Amino acid sequence: MATGQVILNDPNPNIVIEMGAEPFELDIDLDGEIDIIFHNEDWYYDIWMEASYHQVLYHYGYDPDCLKEGTFIYQSPFWKVDEEHALAIRNYDGYWDQLPLCGDGFSYLGIKLIGNGGSRYAWIRMKIDFSVADVIIDAYAFQSIPGVGIVAGEMPDTEDALNAFLGNGLFLVNLPKYFFDEELQFNLVNVAGERIWQNESVGQPSMIFEMGQIPTGFYILTVSSGKLKRSTLVLSNQGY
Repeated sequence: MATGQVILNDPNPNIVIEMGAEPFELDIDLDGEIDIIFHNEDWYYDIWMEASYHQVLYHYGYDPDCLKEGTFIYQSPFWKVDEEHALAIRNYDGYWDQLPLCGDGFSYLGIKLIGNGGSRYAWIRMKIDFSVADVIIDAYAFQSIPGVGIVAGEMPDTEDALNAFLGNGLFLVNLPKYFFDEELQFNLVNVAGERIWQNESVGQPSMIFEMGQIPTGFYILTVSSGKLKRSTLVLSNQGY
């Protein structure tokens, strides 16, 4: 099962988009086409981005370890997506200082690249220099072939992350505490997005499920209850 080789571009010096500069166009996967355009306008510190209509852009303010092979990220509701127009515009609406930042000062963007035999994913690590309102692109990476990608969900708290282990058809799940009193839906899909298993209306804090023999490989587990959703990447190991 291909996970997609991640190709990292770590420019030195970093790419700096100064306030009031011309829009900066970035070809992430080096195919000759522009994937994302950064705007850093000179009024109201308006910082925004646009991407081609067939691409999905996510934003989140913590380090998902996204520049390594086989990882996935969580969708943040901070960005707005307009599915009906050719350009999907995400705009801070002037509130440039509300960009969520993780502990190391960086934020992360994930882009879904559709075509060339399937969906591939790319990542951008960036931050804002608040003293001068410059946008700084520290590094970016992309998958050379379709593989494990971006999973939609809400940003998890470190202490309340979803923990799961899949081995030899037995599936152990430890749930975040705020899921305990709700009816839940579990979905397990492979990296191609094909549903492997689903179970509804369970709410114990820790559960073991018998799921039959599932081939060795990576799978994505999503637990949802109403608007709450958590996703995690699990490895099936038949030797367990």
